[in-house]
Amino acid sequence: MTTTTEENTTDGADYPAAVDEMVSGYLVCALWAGLNWSVTTDHGGTEDNPVPWDDDYDISDISSEAITVAREFCGEFYIANADDLATYFPGSEPGQWGHDLYLTRNGHGAGFWDRYYGSDDSIRSAGRRLSEAAKVYGEADFFLDVDGSLNWG
Repeated sequence: MTTTTEENTTDGADYPAAVDEMVSGYLVCALWAGLNWSVTTDHGGTEDNPVPWDDDYDISDISSEAITVAREFCGEFYIANADDLATYFPGSEPGQWGHDLYLTRNGHGAGFWDRYYGSDDSIRSAGRRLSEAAKVYGEADFFLDVDGSLNWG
């Protein structure tokens, strides 16, 4: 898959088309790495024993508002860090950028900073800068809204 610079104008914002792939990776990772602290779930999660959101939910359960927020966040991050994203881990795809953005921003111990172990200092430096940029935003996770959809808490 290649990164395209074609503009996507859905949701009222002009972002490169790669941002939509980035958003998809970000949301899939949020479902996989985020924890459902609800008292009851289909898979036996409790307040003391949370389960990943993707045990019980998928992309279709994410509210349109939450998708819009994720798109705006990923779009802004992309624009502010486009050069480092282009340098970071050659051959990586925008979906992976979104995945690493979610992990890094939430302090999961993986993400931009650990993806590349090679000898190219420019790539390692880009990963460090992307990590620093992601951490500025603080953590974000879903909560189960009263209508049964997932929203950002």
